[in-house]
Amino acid sequence: MVSRYLVLAGFSGAILITAGAHAEGENAPPRNFAIAGVAATPEYFGSEDFQATPFLGGRVYWDKRYLEITGPGARLNLLNSERFALGPAASYRFGRDDVENDAVDALSDVDDSIELGGFASAAWPISEDGRTRLFAGAEIMFDVSDGHEGVRGELSAGAARALTPRFNLSGEVYVAAVDDNFSGAFFSVSDADAAASGLDAFDASGGFNEVGARLRARYLVTNYWFLSGFASYGRLIGDAADSPIVDEEGDANQVSVGVGVGRAF
Repeated sequence: MVSRYLVLAGFSGAILITAGAHAEGENAPPRNFAIAGVAATPEYFGSEDFQATPFLGGRVYWDKRYLEITGPGARLNLLNSERFALGPAASYRFGRDDVENDAVDALSDVDDSIELGGFASAAWPISEDGRTRLFAGAEIMFDVSDGHEGVRGELSAGAARALTPRFNLSGEVYVAAVDDNFSGAFFSVSDADAAASGLDAFDASGGFNEVGARLRARYLVTNYWFLSGFASYGRLIGDAADSPIVDEEGDANQVSVGVGVGRAF
């Protein structure tokens, strides 16, 4: 559920980060694109069960600015720059209800959330041919509805390489932190929930709650059609990992994979 947004954002980002590293000139594909794919993701934060998730995404440029759609999320880059991006972000984050695990399903539901926030990123070439780039980014999102009612932030850094004019590969590491409300919504077990589920009561606090890595690849079949895929690994830490939702009924190791087909235009 909730992990769905994080993974899909990263999946579309496989194309976004490496887009500047493809071949340039007359044979370069258009920058705008749309993508459709399917991913296997944990059912909710800390789940050991997986679900298949279809999604749509894409990016549209004007000059160097762009609007990016990544599953249930969107970003608007306001900077007319090759190296830097900055702007508002919005997302619809899925909550937790009607899950496969019986004990977790007995817990109070976590409503879906509408989040608003912002992002910033930078990328710079480190090779003379411009085919290898380093990048770094940050994002912070606030629930403005009645879902988790919290805040989540993420820092990331990595590298992208155009191994051939048609094949791009990128990898990054990330760390995420949340506030007490976010952590409480997804990882706390109240006394009432403990009685209903059989889990121990637990009061989860905010802080750093996840570290991980993502690997992404894109292959241009033609100048207009491409294949893209990703694999990600996240490790829940702190109170997120110590919660009985994760420690007793789930898994602190969160793995996701996905593939998609895209069309540039």
